[in-house]
Amino acid sequence: MGVRLYPNTTDAAKLEKLAGVPRGTMAQLEILQEAERLYRAAHPEADEDEVGYSFYCIAKGSDVATLDSFLSEGWGKFQSAGLLPEEDMYLGNAPVGRLACQLLLNSSGAMPHWDQLDALDIVVLSEGVHWG
Repeated sequence: MGVRLYPNTTDAAKLEKLAGVPRGTMAQLEILQEAERLYRAAHPEADEDEVGYSFYCIAKGSDVATLDSFLSEGWGKFQSAGLLPEEDMYLGNAPVGRLACQLLLNSSGAMPHWDQLDALDIVVLSEGVHWG
């Protein structure tokens, strides 16, 4: 387990762009999540892990899976040594600016489409970053 870096924005279009998926993918993810919720409610006796794995397999390799992974893992773990005071190393927030860019550049989860955006563009689109 480690501290992961996430965008601050909750705007679906911005999150889709940050994850490198087409517009409308967030709506598809929400439909899949609702289908899973409804299935679980209708079949409370079903094995939770098996149901979760089944829905994972449905989305596996798709833009929906890419977005879901980005939302749950963000940009991955990051190196905060020298960038943050000890009391802020495990939970915090950085608005758009130099610190947010440095944290982003020190994260482990570079996205394949980053060659189209620079760190400042990503941080601005993200409306800053948070970690925890």
